[in-house]
Amino acid sequence: MTILKGTVKKGCGAAHQTIAVQREHLLKAFPDLSKFHVGTINVYLDDPLFITQFDVSTPPIKWHHSQDTDRFSFLRVGFQLDTPGFGTPVEAVIYHAAASPHHAAASPYRSDPRFIEIMTRKLDIPHDSRCSIHVTRPSDRVPAVVLH
Repeated sequence: MTILKGTVKKGCGAAHQTIAVQREHLLKAFPDLSKFHVGTINVYLDDPLFITQFDVSTPPIKWHHSQDTDRFSFLRVGFQLDTPGFGTPVEAVIYHAAASPHHAAASPYRSDPRFIEIMTRKLDIPHDSRCSIHVTRPSDRVPAVVLH
């Protein structure tokens, strides 16, 4: 088990809109997404993260008429707020849009390997809350966390 520590950060609300449009395409490749809220939790990790293998990746998808195709990838994780009373980690995924120009423009963190987006059930989370991401796969800790 690898546990990644991070801080929840305020986003610009773009994921709620884009995932709503992408959703029908994403569900074809990954039906489990149906149990998650339409939107993401932005997490800024304490250590850079490099994922070499996702659990699910879509074929190229043209999800919007004004966009080129994009490929989406997901890694199953557990998400837990580091606050008393939150309980055990809840089922979640790391959501990764490989090349979306909208995504890059919408997020100041897009090219930062410490930034991830989490999809999970609807949660009421204050910004700047500390959290843990639980990953059940091998990893190496070098100057960054590398998940295999």
